[in-house]
Amino acid sequence: MARARAAVNLKEIGAEEEGLRFRQTANGAKLLECPGADSSGIADKLVATLRVALPEEEVRVHRLVRMAEIRITGLDDCATKEEVAAAIAAQGGCAPESVTVGELRLGYSGARSAWARCPVEAATSLATPPPGRSAGDPGRLRVGWIAAHVRLQEPRAWRCLRCFRTGHGLARCTSSVDRSGLCFRCGQPGHKAASCTADPHCALCVAAGRRANHRAGGKACFPSGNNTERNRRRKSRRRQKRRLARGALADAVIPAAAPAPESGGSGEGEGAMDVVQQ
Repeated sequence: MARARAAVNLKEIGAEEEGLRFRQTANGAKLLECPGADSSGIADKLVATLRVALPEEEVRVHRLVRMAEIRITGLDDCATKEEVAAAIAAQGGCAPESVTVGELRLGYSGARSAWARCPVEAATSLATPPPGRSAGDPGRLRVGWIAAHVRLQEPRAWRCLRCFRTGHGLARCTSSVDRSGLCFRCGQPGHKAASCTADPHCALCVAAGRRANHRAGGKACFPSGNNTERNRRRKSRRRQKRRLARGALADAVIPAAAPAPESGGSGEGEGAMDVVQQ
């Protein structure tokens, strides 16, 4: 930090009035925030100055941007990761270095799909349906000849890559169990989930004695941390309510049917009358 302070002139980057804000992130990195109306421009100048002043071999300087994940489907077999990334950057209006595209996977229909990570503004713009379409329709991304479909994905939980639990990062993991060498999908060592073809098998749920026929961190995975105790109490209250409901039903008294009138009337209601023929 001392070398960074000596290299940066706040007046030159436009941050002399409000200064910068400092905090340490959960993974141990140092974060400098640029307040003010022109915070984006100040951050760009600050990053450029720090990258020149600090050697890349010792310090990694990143320009942080809020990111989101999108899923792109309907790609043809000519599409490549680089082509998809270039299309996202061009049509989403973001920098190419801020776009990350995963491996293209072949679907049952013969078309390919890809996962991508890009700035929130670009992801929201690409996932917005074209004019005239309903709100539930996917957005469009032109990749070569193909107008691929784009859908915005739900944010993922922050997960530790060492113990696979949520709520903390690798730098602050205190677990005695190291699962960093295991596959997220099958829980076996020696490969990654992207190339895994084995049946899903969750290492977290195996350790907890639960059903494990799913990938670690999936929707079927049991909640970790403080949520486990909270959900246990919720289930206990639900079981108690069901038992009370069954007991109340067993103790309920069903009233006997009212006797039919002797005069031969219909007996339906207190106002029933006999009809006498003249």
